[in-house]
Amino acid sequence: MIRTSAAAYRSPRLFLALHLLAILLLFLGPAFSQVALVTGPNGLDLQQNALLIEVANSSTLPVANELVILTGAPSQATQALTTSTTGVVGICLVNCNVSGGTAVIATAGVAACIFDNATTAGDYVQASNSANGKCDDTTSTTYPTNGRQVIGRVLSSNSLSSTPRNIIIYAAETTPPALLASAAGGTVFGNNTSSTAAPAFTAAPVLGIPGTTPGTLGFAGATSGTTTVQSNATAAGTTTLNTATGTSPVTLSAKLGSSDTVNCTNAETDFTTTYTLAASFLTANRVVRVTWLGRESSSATPNNVGFNLKIGTTNVYSAATVTPGVSLSNVPLGITFYIQGTAAAGASVNVFTNPVGPPTAVSSPFSKSSINQPVALATNGTLTITPGWACNGNTAGNSATTDQLIVEALN
Repeated sequence: MIRTSAAAYRSPRLFLALHLLAILLLFLGPAFSQVALVTGPNGLDLQQNALLIEVANSSTLPVANELVILTGAPSQATQALTTSTTGVVGICLVNCNVSGGTAVIATAGVAACIFDNATTAGDYVQASNSANGKCDDTTSTTYPTNGRQVIGRVLSSNSLSSTPRNIIIYAAETTPPALLASAAGGTVFGNNTSSTAAPAFTAAPVLGIPGTTPGTLGFAGATSGTTTVQSNATAAGTTTLNTATGTSPVTLSAKLGSSDTVNCTNAETDFTTTYTLAASFLTANRVVRVTWLGRESSSATPNNVGFNLKIGTTNVYSAATVTPGVSLSNVPLGITFYIQGTAAAGASVNVFTNPVGPPTAVSSPFSKSSINQPVALATNGTLTITPGWACNGNTAGNSATTDQLIVEALN
């Protein structure tokens, strides 16, 4: 049935078009005997019906009330597959399984689709990934972000059955943005799973220019650089940026340890404020800058003291102990080291650890180190950077405190 408003009679062209449409529907057969269109000042009302197209069937026929994709050249209609994440053109309604026939396909409006699961009114609909041609209720009223084409929204709540259920059909190729892909899943915008696990990349997502290794991002303008995001728990969220025009230091750790005090015990004692480098972090020419800042106190009869630094379990810097000033109280101290790898990560790789301009004054706890460089380290494992304090006695009142330990990756 076609109902027209008075305005239609005042427009000869519209009046003629509507009557031609009525004649066309009359001859299309009983499948359209219930079609009702209404025109008025606000436009054409499909009511509970769909906009249709006709496409010749392929040898693999589409199925009534199931999703359709195109195949071949020229394009022909066939049943959508479980792998049809995009390319669904609509729902087949008439001549769906007629060999040599022409399928009538709903591409917009309201049409009925057979589901592979129960439906809930208002949920989004996508193509089933478990049954060819079927619709799938996503079980959510939140717009999907899994990268699969969105078919529309279901209009009624029903238990699982083979009865077609009405949906509002969205325009073809309505696909959520999928910016990043992940093998293990993760809450990454556009990721192809709904997992909340951390993403684990097996290929390099690209922004502008490809990264050179799996798990890296290339950036436009960085013609020889990549941005690496550490996956190790000890360096989570760390980003190292290399570009063709230079490098940017990245702070790996900035720890405050104002209560981390070592009292002299006639031995070397480690501070508790440390930082652990990820396994295989120190590679050829990778440079890490470590800055220790703290305070020293001494008694009226001070012990000899000296600063130490370990990487892993190996001492890489050990200052000769010297006698500090008498009765010092929280005198500020500080030293910066540059740590540099010399080769690919391995079980025994030479690593340089040198301070910036070590003081040579007799009273300095940073006097010349007794350890020659480089020092062989197992860089293929995690390496904990540990500052320490050595004393030649245990006289009360002689101590050192770590205030800050700052670790930076320079490249």
